[in-house]
Amino acid sequence: MSAIGTARLFLGCCVLLTLTASVAGQGCATSFNASGSPDPPTEVTRSLKLWQGVTLIVCFGVFGIFVAFVHRLIRTFVFYDDYLVDTYFDAGGEANFAMVACCVVAKRLWVASYTFSTADVRAFGIVGHFWYSASGVIHLLLFAILASEIRIKAPGARTFLQVIRFRFGQTAHVIVMIFAFVTNIVVAGLVMSEGTRILTWLCQDIDQYVVLAILTCAVGMYTFVGGLGGSMYMAYFCVACIVAVCLVYFSDSAFNSLDRPDYRYAEFFRETHAAALCADPTSGSMLTFLSRGGLLEGVVFALAGFSSVFVNQGFWLTAISARAPHSVWGYLTGAFVWFSIPFLLSFVLGMGYWKLSVDLGMPLVSDTQAEFGALPVVVSQQLLGRFGDFMMYSLTLAVVLGAVSSEILSMSSIVVYDIYQTYVTPFDSNQVAVGIGSPSPCADDGQRVGEEACLRYNRKCVVVQFVSVAMVAALVYPIAAVVMVIGMEPQWLFNFLGVIVGSAVIPVALAVVWVRATGSGVVVGVIAGFIGGFTAWLVYASSFDRGLTRFEANTGRPEVFVVGLAVSLGVGGLACVLVSLTCGGCDPRRDADEEWEKCRARTTSYLVRPTFDAVRCAELSAYVVGVLLSVAAVFVWPAVMLTARVFSVETYRRWGLAVFVWAVVAAFFACVVTLLYEIVDKCRLSYDMRLLSRRDQPIVGVVLPVADQFGAAPRGQCGTCRKSGTLARQTYRMADMTVTGANVYPTMLRTQLVTADYGAYPTPGVVGTYRGGTLVTKGW
Repeated sequence: MSAIGTARLFLGCCVLLTLTASVAGQGCATSFNASGSPDPPTEVTRSLKLWQGVTLIVCFGVFGIFVAFVHRLIRTFVFYDDYLVDTYFDAGGEANFAMVACCVVAKRLWVASYTFSTADVRAFGIVGHFWYSASGVIHLLLFAILASEIRIKAPGARTFLQVIRFRFGQTAHVIVMIFAFVTNIVVAGLVMSEGTRILTWLCQDIDQYVVLAILTCAVGMYTFVGGLGGSMYMAYFCVACIVAVCLVYFSDSAFNSLDRPDYRYAEFFRETHAAALCADPTSGSMLTFLSRGGLLEGVVFALAGFSSVFVNQGFWLTAISARAPHSVWGYLTGAFVWFSIPFLLSFVLGMGYWKLSVDLGMPLVSDTQAEFGALPVVVSQQLLGRFGDFMMYSLTLAVVLGAVSSEILSMSSIVVYDIYQTYVTPFDSNQVAVGIGSPSPCADDGQRVGEEACLRYNRKCVVVQFVSVAMVAALVYPIAAVVMVIGMEPQWLFNFLGVIVGSAVIPVALAVVWVRATGSGVVVGVIAGFIGGFTAWLVYASSFDRGLTRFEANTGRPEVFVVGLAVSLGVGGLACVLVSLTCGGCDPRRDADEEWEKCRARTTSYLVRPTFDAVRCAELSAYVVGVLLSVAAVFVWPAVMLTARVFSVETYRRWGLAVFVWAVVAAFFACVVTLLYEIVDKCRLSYDMRLLSRRDQPIVGVVLPVADQFGAAPRGQCGTCRKSGTLARQTYRMADMTVTGANVYPTMLRTQLVTADYGAYPTPGVVGTYRGGTLVTKGW
């Protein structure tokens, strides 16, 4: 099946989904009773007309397709590698840290980021929005460590499951792959169902399943066209839209920047401070960090969030899309930007809720409506009217498109690399006549046969790639529909995911960090943690009044989830460590270099084991900065704020202004720095590429590291650079290779960088610098 045929199949599926949804919607009312969710709050007026809501979704989708085509054109006419399956899933492997940061923010920012956090402000006051943001950011800060490790120890891997298979074999690979699929399925269904619910609340005369079908078509089509690179570009625009909406919310609420005649505040900080005091005038619990309930919610989210990041292939895809230093700093800066969004939104909308509730003389929304995400919708409409509905609609669209696209690519990459290329149709390396160590095969007919075999296999993988993306995108519809029909609280589903998947978090992390981890340890840890966590969760829930007959109420208690999550994470990690140490991990003959060579040799085409000097700084940055910022976020910062006890008006004002300043800095980085950095970076690489493509004669005196598409790496050879993107009949990808010191030269390399990542050449040769199109050589 050709790519065009696959596209037609996907479009047909999208049309069928839309028709099915419209037929199904004719027989049910536009409420959420049928799916178990609450009706729209009576305070919400559906001010968006049907054509306006549908047009907004379609415009976002069409713009995403346009951005995806732009990325495809860049990879096709500048880097000549658009036809490779790897480029589809790693965006060329040369993303800069700013683009990685935006992609991380889009992946981690769900609808729950502003529905959960505002509900926490309603329940626990100002400490609620802090604990949600602080406990959520530590996952990204700590994942920077894993991002650096996988780029160092398995630089050619496209999924973290490949590392599991190379080190521990098939059993561990299949078990962890099941947990990874469960994570992606639940996250995709959760984000899509929440987004559909809010969009339906805001739009007139439209059924939720029609909205779901249109959303599925929009996100599926631009993901299908652009792959990870197109999703990265779309993530930038989604994040820019999100931070712009956040700043408008705050600036209008605090300063009346829109100069509206119906402005609700005489003085924002003073009035919201007084309203929060009215909620609990005796202890002032809404304006203090001394909150047991807020702390408990923060612990629950911190424990549950590890599974949705560490076992989510989408975050590993982003890590492998850039070189190690850019990957590390992309995650660290992405954590900085992500923190500002729920931090600001929950402050404005959550504290605004208290002001509106005091004016009304009763709670603005019920407990059930707040649990299903109604609070930010109601407050936005009350504060900004119809303009607020457009703001919330656009915010939700941007969040859903950015997050769901990541889950589609995650599942598709697993299908291509860990199912098709591993178990269905593995590449037959015997077809490649030239292997590692062959002397100088520039004109060897056998090599030409091997290259043709690689190209044929690549074409098959590309077809599988498009088919898998189309089918996974279509499956998002029934997954989200099932989540809506179940009618469980979104926060309950998120925490439940942590209970059943949390056992894989520590084993997966140890697989790329700890040399003494074994396959037996990973398998036992994942299974034992799952059984232990699930059992402890149910047993503790049954100890409350009426036991499991009140299943959702008792299993959803924060203390019950803390026990289940802690046991799942702890037992999984402890069992992995103990079993690994008793089943070969302590073998004195177990050499670290040999163990990591299993990953490097099977995921890259390097001729020798590279050194780590050039990435030592990035690795240390990940460990030091990631750990220190995590400790500061969950220990140092709240400890300092405890000294303030109940916030005075002045302290509260300073806190709000600090939130605003943080958001402004994050917005400047996300909107301005990222765009400028990406333009300069792509222009620089394009210029280097043009210099190289002008040379139509052999490059004499330079030993170039070369590699074919699927791992056969002949010894360094000389060749002729051509505009077709080939060098001596080998297929390559543009990479900017930085040598120790100031010497830089561009070259074509199929797999990952050698000098930029490791500071070592695979074969002795000559270092050179391009100056005005002339190669100036220097002995090495």
